[in-house]
Amino acid sequence: MPKKREKSKIKKHELYVIVGALALIGIMLLFIFLKPVVQRFFSKSFIRFDFSEEAISPIGPIGPISQALQGSFTELFSGVGWRNPINSTVHQDFKTLTISFSPAYEIEEISPIGPTPQPGSGQVSPIGDTVTIGSRTFTGVVKKSGEQYEGYLYEVVGGELQYLDIRCPTNDIGCPLFFSQYPGKIVLGSDGVSKIFLLYAAYEGKAFEINLTTSNVVNIGTSDVLNIDDYSAIFNARVTEEGKIDPQVFYKDKTWWISSRPASAEVFDPEASDRRATAGTAKLLRLRDGMANDLTESVRSGIARIATQINAEDFTFTAAPAPESNAIYLIFGTSDVPNIDGNVRTSDVQTFRLRDLGFERGGELIWESLRLNAWEGEIVRGRFTRIDDSNIRTSDVVSKTSDVPAIKYFLSNDGGRHWVEAELNKFIDFETKGGDFRWSAELYPSSDQYRSPWIKVIGVEYYIVRK
Repeated sequence: MPKKREKSKIKKHELYVIVGALALIGIMLLFIFLKPVVQRFFSKSFIRFDFSEEAISPIGPIGPISQALQGSFTELFSGVGWRNPINSTVHQDFKTLTISFSPAYEIEEISPIGPTPQPGSGQVSPIGDTVTIGSRTFTGVVKKSGEQYEGYLYEVVGGELQYLDIRCPTNDIGCPLFFSQYPGKIVLGSDGVSKIFLLYAAYEGKAFEINLTTSNVVNIGTSDVLNIDDYSAIFNARVTEEGKIDPQVFYKDKTWWISSRPASAEVFDPEASDRRATAGTAKLLRLRDGMANDLTESVRSGIARIATQINAEDFTFTAAPAPESNAIYLIFGTSDVPNIDGNVRTSDVQTFRLRDLGFERGGELIWESLRLNAWEGEIVRGRFTRIDDSNIRTSDVVSKTSDVPAIKYFLSNDGGRHWVEAELNKFIDFETKGGDFRWSAELYPSSDQYRSPWIKVIGVEYYIVRK
């Protein structure tokens, strides 16, 4: 007879394993369903509890943010793609990449005024390129070293060049003032008293203001250095017209003016194999208190309105200091122009006076961004990671007649309905609910019409919990 098959029995230890597995599954399911409830409970208490393996490490006093993604944004003010056009009221300079109060000036035609002012008058750098302060003469020298160019400043003493020890650390001799990967030339200007402005005209320029009175000007071999301010960031390819300008520099009433010679002027191109010249571009740049405004286009349109005989498309001029305070001359036309038959005639010269009025004045101005976060979700935290500005900030209420122009910064997580004042590298944990991260700045005027707060670069960072 066939054997009866006995029923298999579950051994005791196997039963424990099965029960344990079921219990573990039940706990995991319970954890999943209760996790949001527990998180909400702890988020309302003074302790934050983190359930996420990808949670951000604790930052600040409130502890970690669970399941948050980090985003960042940098504003260089090179365009308007991230500017809120409705609420933003500041002036944006698309050449110097700066926001500030709007430059203010008046233009009037003053021809004829007798002898035409010449670029060599006042403290304009003569073609050479040297400048004189008192009995001392200075010049700049560019040397090519390998694949880069080095710039130096020398003093001319007894017909010989003596190197000025500007940036060398102790015991070093002959350190360059600057390095550049682009060929160019040095142009100098001075205030006639103690300051030299050195501009390296290249695809991307270099620029330095050197104060001769804050340290002894010494010969080779010493470790003393001169006081120097670096303005190179201003002279980007937009300002230098990709190296096509042939600039001249002069100083007038605490302001450096940089203009280029007329477009018909020849500019030496050291990279051209046949040593051809390239055409310069007319330009007018105003630099004061660490910021610059490119006035070229606005001056072009202003003169075109009052002088219809000047073709705005052929806008060439020469700039020179005017004897009046805060004023310069803009000279159009040239003398000794050859006719088609080869004879020389004197062309019509038109001269305009530009009165520099500093900046337009009024109440505070605003820059506001558009939404910066790419992801959908709740913005829970934000901060400013970089602020390049006029270094004048305050957390106090600023009056409209303050002697110090100031800037206040804000962050919002709900599209600008609520703003929280913020400082550099200090986190803001938003109390409002929102998924639209923005930043804004308020620029306050000064009682000094020639001063304006300005901003060049802003970096922000935000943390978002995805939906």
